[in-house]
Formats: sequence, C-alpha cells, structure tokens
Amino acid sequence: MQTEGVSIIFDSDGLSIYRQLNDDEKILIHRVSIGTLDQMSMADLEYCISTNILMEMPSLRSIFADYLWDDDGETPPRLDKQAPR
Repeated sequence: MQTEGVSIIFDSDGLSIYRQLNDDEKILIHRVSIGTLDQMSMADLEYCISTNILMEMPSLRSIFADYLWDDDGETPPRLDKQAPR
C-alpha cells in the first residue's frame, strides 16, 4: 500500500489541511478561516477535520465506504455513521 498523509496546520489566519504528496510537496485541500473557527462548536471542528482527512486518503475512505455517499452523489450510505459494523 502506498503511504498517504495529511497535514493540519493552525496559524493566526485559521486552520489549513494539506494532502502530503512527498516530504517536500503538499496541496491545500481545505481552509477554515479564524472567523469561521470562532463560530464553530468542538463537534463542528471534529467533523470538519475528520471528514476532510477521510476524503483525501483513498485507503481509509475504502475502509469506511459503507458510511459514505457513493462518488455518484446519488447512492446514500449503507450504514448510519453511528451504526456498528
């Protein structure tokens, strides 16, 4: 399996999530401004981070596929996100 990675960086402007391509290269995949963070609950932040990380790691996404909408956007998840396997 190929190594997949994500970096989360918080600075005075907000929160940034990057996909790590290799040691020197990363791509910004999601940005949350400090103003938006100020309005979020802890549950909102948890959901934002976990979902964006999951979506960027194909191997992890495949493990939890039963809990996610299909890529076609029309087929709903087989399981509720709280449901046990």
